[in-house]
Amino acid sequence: MIIDIHGHVSAPTELWAYKANLLSARGAHGRGGVNVSDDEIRATANRKENWAKGHLDYLRDHGTDVQLISPRPFQLMQSEKPTKLVHWFTEECNNIIHRQMKLFSGKWIGVCALPQTAGDPIQNAIPELERCVKQLGFVGCLFESGPVRKQRHGSAAARRPLLVSAL
Repeated sequence: MIIDIHGHVSAPTELWAYKANLLSARGAHGRGGVNVSDDEIRATANRKENWAKGHLDYLRDHGTDVQLISPRPFQLMQSEKPTKLVHWFTEECNNIIHRQMKLFSGKWIGVCALPQTAGDPIQNAIPELERCVKQLGFVGCLFESGPVRKQRHGSAAARRPLLVSAL
C-alpha cells in the first residue's frame, strides 16, 4: 500500500468565495458557510486546476492508495483580525476535507488546520482539534510552525496544552 502523507485539499471555488466574503466584510454579516453540493465536491477532486490532471488522476497515476490531506497553510490567513474570521474559515476548510473523506472513503484521511492567531492562547485552538478528531475522524493537525511560531504562541510551555489535548 502506498500512503502519501502530505497532500492538500482540492477545494471548490465556493470555499475561496467564502473567504473573500469574510475578508471584505470582516465578518460583519455573520459566520455564514460554504454551500456546495456533494457533486461539486466530487467534480473538484477531478478538476484540472494548475496542472494537466486532476487530484484523483495524479493519485491513481502514481499508484497512491491513500493520501493524508490538509488545508493549504498559506490560505489560512492566521494574521487576520478579528480572530473569528480565522476560526470560521478554518472550520469550513476542515468541513470540506471531512466531506471529501466521506465521498471518497478510504482515499483521503484528514489532517485538520487549527485556528491559530498571533497573540491568542493556543487553548483557543483545542475545541477545533477535538471536533476534528472526535467527530470528523481526522488523524492529525497542522501546527503553525513557521518563523513567527514563537511570536504567535510563545514558549514550548505555552504550547503544551495543545500537545496534551492531542494525546
